[in-house]
Amino acid sequence: MLRQIIAVELGITYRLGQHTFTLFVPTNIVRNRIQSAADIASENLQNSVITDPTKYVHVQGDAAFADYSINLGYSYRIGKKMKAPVWNGGLGK
Repeated sequence: MLRQIIAVELGITYRLGQHTFTLFVPTNIVRNRIQSAADIASENLQNSVITDPTKYVHVQGDAAFADYSINLGYSYRIGKKMKAPVWNGGLGK
């Protein structure tokens, strides 16, 4: 089984002069992972006392994947504003 996580990250960046503010909120869409040894042991322990096989439980922890996170950022540009370099076509002029 393939272990994977698929997330969508929405965000916004706002610049005001030399200040830059960012906000990103990634949200998990798919969380697949293999069972850990602790998951298997817990599942076996719980199922050992159940007599009806249709009521067996499946234990698979969250693998520490958060449902979402909030990422805030701030930066300040020190120094003068500079003009972007202009490409001259590589002619060396």
